[in-house]
This record gives sequence, structure tokens and C-alpha cells, in this order.
Amino acid sequence: MRKWIWLAPAALFVVGCMQVDENPDWNPSADYPGWTYDAPFYYRPTEDLKPLETIGYGIGVYYTNSEYFFIQHPGGYQVDGTPRIAVWCTSDRGEHWQKSGYFGVEQSHFLFRAQEDGRYWIRFVGTGQGVSEVPPGMPHRIYVVDRKPPTIKLTVTPTPWKDDGKTKPYFYKVGETVTLRWYVTDPNLAKGTVKLGTCFARFPHNLVWSRFPKELPPTGKMEVEIPPEAVQEGGLRFRMEATDKADNIGMGLTEVMRVIRAPGAETQPTTRRALQFEPVPPAAAVKEPISRRP
Repeated sequence: MRKWIWLAPAALFVVGCMQVDENPDWNPSADYPGWTYDAPFYYRPTEDLKPLETIGYGIGVYYTNSEYFFIQHPGGYQVDGTPRIAVWCTSDRGEHWQKSGYFGVEQSHFLFRAQEDGRYWIRFVGTGQGVSEVPPGMPHRIYVVDRKPPTIKLTVTPTPWKDDGKTKPYFYKVGETVTLRWYVTDPNLAKGTVKLGTCFARFPHNLVWSRFPKELPPTGKMEVEIPPEAVQEGGLRFRMEATDKADNIGMGLTEVMRVIRAPGAETQPTTRRALQFEPVPPAAAVKEPISRRP
């Protein structure tokens, strides 16, 4: 009986403390009046995002790799004594619009939070935001949230291993020609950012990477001649980088390619071809890309 006397009040206390939200669908940014967004100070970025593209009726397209980004006030900052400029947003190309909030007095930048990656149409509603320049239903600006780096697949043939279990290494010979193939995919890939580099594989792999000086396509292949220096330096390794419009950087690496000197080969470095990686050394002579398709 004594145990039940103590447990029953405890059980009643737990049940009595449970709270239920009376209005779970309440949206403060939509229900609060504009003056509630006034604050004693506001944050602003050290550098404003710049539009990388312009589409339609002069609509700027901005790219960012963060779920949080600042939206600059269309007039510079919110003037006191006038209705607040509201920020409206849609992530489904205008099918459904939602008010994200207001600019407070003297606020120059509105901090926006994206729920996921994608394109966000932004429209300003308030004094001076007419429909003459941008038709109704169209955004004033578009912000693209992209937090994923480009995907890069870089392979070399012959491969560095003779077997699938990677127990038997393949030994490349000085002067041997190998084929590099690459595939770079990203919906927002920046033009001219696909870069190929090479480095001698001396551990701990912290040497300077040289870079092939020509612009490369997102998909292609190239023939590379193994240089004599790779024997003394412990092998060779290739790296490919690519950047998207939101400044995400993707990277692909080959495994270490073990290099030996062929019997009877010259002991001095051979004459390099005209097309080279830069800077030299280290370097690997290459031929012109033989195809842009795998």
C-alpha cells in the first residue's frame, strides 16, 4: 500500500505537466505586423552576393553554398515612417508564395534561411515595389542554394592494380603512355573550372601540385606520358578539381601509380613534349586530348 501512495501522485504530476500547442500552424513571419521586426541593431555580410546571371526582365540570379544568406534591401535600407518592405518567397516557381518577414527600420539586409537546396524566388512587397519592371507573379531576384560539390570520377588506364582485391600493383614504366578519363557532373558547374593536376607520390603526399594549363571540358580523356622523375620520387598521382557557381569545390584523385625504369632505358630525362603541366618541375608531358567523349 505504501508504494501505491507514492507512485500515484507522481503519475498524476507527469500527466498534468504535458502541454499541447493550441495553434501548431501559427506562422510568426506572416502574422506579426511590420513594426515588430524593428530591432536595436542588425547584421549584414562583409560582402554582398553578386548576381552571376540575369534572366527575363532583368532578374538577377545569385548562388550561395549556405542555407543562410542575406537579401539586400531593394532601396538600400528600410526608411522610417513608411510601411515595411515584406520579403515573399516561393520554392516551386511561383505556385505557392509565403511571406518570410519584413525589413526593420534602417535594416539593409534580411537574413533568409532555406529549408533545402534549390531555387528560391524572392519578391519584395511594399511601398515603391510596383509591378512595372517585373510582371505580377514573377520574382525580383532568384537565389540558388547549392551545398553539394561537383561529382568527379577520374580513372587511369592501365589501372594501378592488376586485381580487384588490390593485392597486386601494376608497375608503370618510364615513357609509357597512360589514358586519363574524367566525368564531372554538377547542375551549376562554373565554366572553365575543370582543372587537372599532377604530383609525384613521395610520402606524405604534401608536395606542390602542378597544373595542366589548358581549359578542360567536363567530360573527356587525355594521353599522358610517364616522366623519368617519377622513378626517383616514388611514383605519380593525378588530381582533378572543379568548382560550381556557389563556390563548392569537388575533387577526384587517382591512386598512387608506382613507376619503374624499363630495362635498357635512358638514365637521363628524355626531351619533353611541347604541351606540359605547369610549373616544371614537377611535371608530366601530355599529348593533346584525343577525344571529349569516353
